[in-house]
Amino acid sequence: MNLKPPKPLSLDVNFLNPFIEGFQHTLQIQCFTESKVQTPFLRGEKVSADVDIAGIIGFECREFSGYIAMCFTEKTFLSVMSKMLKEPIGRINAENRDGAAELLNIVCGNAAKTLNANDYGLRLALPTISTSKTINNRKYRSEHAIPTVLQKPQIANYLNTPTSFIIPFEIEEGPIFLEVNIQNDLRKSD
Repeated sequence: MNLKPPKPLSLDVNFLNPFIEGFQHTLQIQCFTESKVQTPFLRGEKVSADVDIAGIIGFECREFSGYIAMCFTEKTFLSVMSKMLKEPIGRINAENRDGAAELLNIVCGNAAKTLNANDYGLRLALPTISTSKTINNRKYRSEHAIPTVLQKPQIANYLNTPTSFIIPFEIEEGPIFLEVNIQNDLRKSD
């Protein structure tokens, strides 16, 4: 039997765009912050950035499941939270870290409205938070929804491994990443 390598995978832009638009709208309205979307890439295609805190939310649709993570460096998180709360925030702590999950919840809630109007059947889990301490102390396992943007790139067998699409955004203080991780069936061959 002669096996051929898999074709490159792609993700339906109709699924990604509501998250991109929702991210930019939420940052602009809630945090008075403009952002520029950069070129998305698959996990492992580029060197990952350091991330200090991430809001994570699992989802299920009619044909696939996965998670979305909004990943911040400490500098970008503190800037965004300071603007959102309209007071200076000097460090990530128990009082402000829930902001990462709350912002992601707003983004995903707005995206769900658009996607469900187009019959995706998107259902969202409750958002959670991971900090660099919790992320660095656990091994990556896809079922734990740890943002893979934090992991060093590895060679992925896309037939057996979830696919993560990293969407970088740039704000004045630095990068913020959205990671869309697909656990099954949305992946398609071109």
